[in-house]
Amino acid sequence: LLGISDIFLSPRASEIDLMTVLKAMATGCAVIALVESKSVAKLLAEGRGIATPSINAKAVSTVLIQAINHLALCRQMGCLAREYVVRHHSIRALKRCLLRATHCSVNIADTPSSRA
Repeated sequence: LLGISDIFLSPRASEIDLMTVLKAMATGCAVIALVESKSVAKLLAEGRGIATPSINAKAVSTVLIQAINHLALCRQMGCLAREYVVRHHSIRALKRCLLRATHCSVNIADTPSSRA
């Protein structure tokens, strides 16, 4: 369903929810997340999404209504989010991280979409 959605609203975005936020970003959704984590806030920075610290229902609904009323901006956020995921969370990036962390080469096959 993420692929046909314009907006993804995460009721909370802690470290546990990081992969869910990344999946939404990878599909090009504009992400609105109640942020409990600096990592998620960093993912959504620079126009890639909206991170709100408030768990106040009125504040969240205000942000959501603003997003719905500006779907062109949501599409722009979604494009930026997708580009970020492609650039920083590809198979190639995973290989680099594993090599740095383990000091050994890992055999993860590149897929055509992950080659740069």
